[in-house]
Amino acid sequence: MLAELPRRADREPVVGAGEGGDETTAIDEAAERAVLARFRDIEDVTVVSEEVGIVGGGRTYLVIDPIDGSLNAKRGIGFFSLSIAVASGSTMGTWNLASCTTSATRRNGPECAARARG
Repeated sequence: MLAELPRRADREPVVGAGEGGDETTAIDEAAERAVLARFRDIEDVTVVSEEVGIVGGGRTYLVIDPIDGSLNAKRGIGFFSLSIAVASGSTMGTWNLASCTTSATRRNGPECAARARG
């Protein structure tokens, strides 16, 4: 994704508004597009994301922040990450949660955690 947008001037333009009302920059849009493409063919999934809002109607929720640390990403500073939380359950209070994040500077792979509620 960064290869598509190699310079700060490529990453920073505002290309729209996110579902939450904040500005969507070119790098936000590119990152979210890459993540959504990765999960497109998985059945029974609902994706909740900062830019597009809610996509799908499955029982398993993927809550994503495609660029966590977007100011750093826009400036080419390697301290930003992709954050994904996976949740299942009938209501938010009973969700079983797993979260995972990986960053441009992390050398040992993603850092993940899981917690079950009952």
